Amino acid sequence: MTAGTTAVVVAAGTGIGFAQTHQFGTDQVGQTTDKGLVVSGDQYINPIGGRLVINNGKIMSSSVSPDGTHLAASVTDGGMALAIVDLKNYKVQQLVGNNAAANPRISGNDVGQEGPTYSPDGSQLWLGQADGYRKFTVNPDGSLANPTFIRIAQDGPKRALVGEAVFSPDGSTVYSAVNGQNRVVAINAATGAIEQSWAVGNAPRDMVKVGTSSTSATRAGGRRCPASPRSTRTTPRCWPTR
Repeated sequence: MTAGTTAVVVAAGTGIGFAQTHQFGTDQVGQTTDKGLVVSGDQYINPIGGRLVINNGKIMSSSVSPDGTHLAASVTDGGMALAIVDLKNYKVQQLVGNNAAANPRISGNDVGQEGPTYSPDGSQLWLGQADGYRKFTVNPDGSLANPTFIRIAQDGPKRALVGEAVFSPDGSTVYSAVNGQNRVVAINAATGAIEQSWAVGNAPRDMVKVGTSSTSATRAGGRRCPASPRSTRTTPRCWPTR
């Protein structure tokens, strides 16, 4: 595929507009030139620093461990659900999924809208999946072990489509925006039990920690959130997204 061979002429009223992409010449998508890497959006990209390509799926979201030594990336469409990258040597250290080459193997490669998320002390990693979270133990070398599924029950026909897990500062509680059920829940990080639930309006997408005792949820739906002048453990505040 050759990048940028389109020319467009538009006549409007008494004026004429002309545009072309001949500046790409014969450069092809995927080639690296002196201007950078040619991509399919009629652009050159020339990032500062190095690039690591993960060949086991496209990256949906990623998080860096609290100690800065590892990156966890949720991936899709490549036979895996999660990749762990050692940032000290810039190599993929571990692949997690239901593929035969995965270690550890889990039951499904479905991944949530955001995340994955490390606990504040780096001892746990939570990956959003359909109907809840996959919780892992983080080993001293940064690898993952002991996958356990934290299930959020269906509300009638409504499944739990979870956003990024957000930990309380002490790591004891995980807050989750549950899209599909229009609520936010507080989960005991040790037991996986849901300790509290709040209705927050249509389609909550994500959570953010504000200060040390407040949480806010973003939502994509059009209905108003319940009135909440202040966000606390008992009344998380929600904001519309556009």
